[in-house]
Amino acid sequence: MFVTETAYPFRLDSEDSLTNIIDTSGELVSGYPASVAGQTKWMNDIASIVEAVPNGRGLGVFYWEATWTAVGGNGWDPTDAASGNGWENQALFGYDDRALSSMSWFSHR
Repeated sequence: MFVTETAYPFRLDSEDSLTNIIDTSGELVSGYPASVAGQTKWMNDIASIVEAVPNGRGLGVFYWEATWTAVGGNGWDPTDAASGNGWENQALFGYDDRALSSMSWFSHR
């Protein structure tokens, strides 16, 4: 079993002109704030669930989309550099383009 395309926001605001997929506190999962700590907890908990699948059948987690930051040309429409995307607040890189500490869940597995 794999968990595919999971992600969680490290903040709610948008860095580009496109509305984010998750952009209000009402869309968050209880116990997981829109913060780097919340994103880390989400990923650690997802990975723990997969690891607990009986008989070693929990095979892995695929993060969606760790590098989809708000950079020109990185939006929904590849022909429109200003198109933006709705996932930059769920990337594993902050709005300063530096890796977030939530990426640490990769090294614990």
